[in-house]
Amino acid sequence: MASKVIHLTEAGLQKIKNELDHLRSVERPAISAAIAEARDKGDLSENAEYDAAKEAQGMLEMRIAKLEEMVANARVIDESRIDTSSVQILTRVTLKNMKTGKNVENELFKLELLLNQAGLAVGDRAVEKQAHAVSERTGGAPAAAIELPDGTVVTGKNGPLLGAASSALLNALKKLAGIDHEIDLVSARAIEPIQTLKTNYLGSRNPRLHTDEILIALSSSAAENETAAVALQQLSKLKGCDMHSTVILSSVDTDTIKRLGMYLTCEPAYEQEDRKYHKK
Repeated sequence: MASKVIHLTEAGLQKIKNELDHLRSVERPAISAAIAEARDKGDLSENAEYDAAKEAQGMLEMRIAKLEEMVANARVIDESRIDTSSVQILTRVTLKNMKTGKNVENELFKLELLLNQAGLAVGDRAVEKQAHAVSERTGGAPAAAIELPDGTVVTGKNGPLLGAASSALLNALKKLAGIDHEIDLVSARAIEPIQTLKTNYLGSRNPRLHTDEILIALSSSAAENETAAVALQQLSKLKGCDMHSTVILSSVDTDTIKRLGMYLTCEPAYEQEDRKYHKK
């Protein structure tokens, strides 16, 4: 099977080469010396130091082989040809912690390395593809997708009552419960008073229900609506599911999704184009 090409910046490739050089020139000789020293102590069948050194050697050689493969299959991105006015696929960015004033470039390199080691690239996963497809069909509006345990992907989009994440969450519960997609688990009449409370009394500029709010509304409906009750019982099945959003979600949505045990990823863009940083 042919090895998969990986794309790296010049700096990213150089970091891999530096690690490879260190493992070859420093770590490999050190482990060889440790093995030789342990061997000189006698009976190898009961020599714990020898066994430990051999195991470390095996792990080291696996790492060296992996890095050698990455270097051999690396393709360097020509950064001079990248449009830096926006974030695109294969664009590498540097984030800044607004509280500490420090850049987190090293963390980004680690993420880049982990993706390549897993044989993944941005946009490869089904949840990303489906979320983008929905967003494109709605003129670039925010969209979200959830991959269920059986591999089925359900999606959600922004609407007058719900945000994309909330919509995707309800659609996932419907699918898990075998409920027809067209059935409303929470009626518009139940949602509208919550929107009024948010915008008229609590100062929110976003009338759409967040994920925690729609779950509370669903649980309230479940008291008199058997279908809603069945859907609510499916929540535990969302644990471990992947979810992707085409925009950065609010901290409220992020926390709710995390509490449900789901794995969330988001595109590096806010719904509001002029927004530059995240607020609690």
